[in-house]
Amino acid sequence: MEPNSTDTASAAVTKTENKFSELIREALSLPALTYVEITGIVLIIINLLFLDYFAVLHAGKPAQVKTSLIPNNISSTPQTISGQSGCSSCAAQVDLALNMIKKIQADLSVTPVPLAKAATPMPTSKPLSPPLPTLISSFTAPTAAYSGVKEYYVPLGSGSGMGSDWTDVPGMRTSIDTSLYPPIKTVTFEVSAHTPTGNEVVYLRLYDDTDSTPVANSDLTWNGGATQNLISSPIQLASGNKVYKVQIETQLQYTSDIDSAKVHIILY
Repeated sequence: MEPNSTDTASAAVTKTENKFSELIREALSLPALTYVEITGIVLIIINLLFLDYFAVLHAGKPAQVKTSLIPNNISSTPQTISGQSGCSSCAAQVDLALNMIKKIQADLSVTPVPLAKAATPMPTSKPLSPPLPTLISSFTAPTAAYSGVKEYYVPLGSGSGMGSDWTDVPGMRTSIDTSLYPPIKTVTFEVSAHTPTGNEVVYLRLYDDTDSTPVANSDLTWNGGATQNLISSPIQLASGNKVYKVQIETQLQYTSDIDSAKVHIILY
């Protein structure tokens, strides 16, 4: 007697339930599962229950079921369930699902190896510091264009003297370098002096001690005891650095006092 389609479907369900029991026992024997693994198992069981329900409901009627709930590595070709064969592929699907669970568990048990931290490249040589500016100290003698000064007084000092001929007044001398005062417009010899006795004629002049020659037009004279402020005619200074001194000559060889003497230089 040939079994009917209902008996065949019932036998398939019984076989599937036995496989479920075996699957659950194996799952319980495995190490502790993660939430992802438990979710996968539940989805596979739901998928298999759906297939068994579909086989019982449509026993004896050919039907095609798309395997949209089966993982990607399982063939997506629709499986045909007929009333003659029942659910012959259910056991193979359970085995495949169990293998997938074991593979997922093995993959999750692998500890990822952290990537090695990239080494920071070190400079091969120390960068050179920028050269510091070199400060050069220099001194330039003041000129008219630089300082803006147009007048200079070069002091010769003060002193006393007497003599029947030209005599140097002690301490009254100075050095003048005409190259420090370009361009010179005029130069004069200026003196403030007096004779205490007040009864002789006194003569003064500027003398170029470097060239051993009197300075032309520098002669001054006075008579009497009162203080005299005297200015010579314009004179010409020799070029370069020269030493100048004051000379005196008195009529009666009485002492005369020179309160101050100076060379007045005016520039253009």
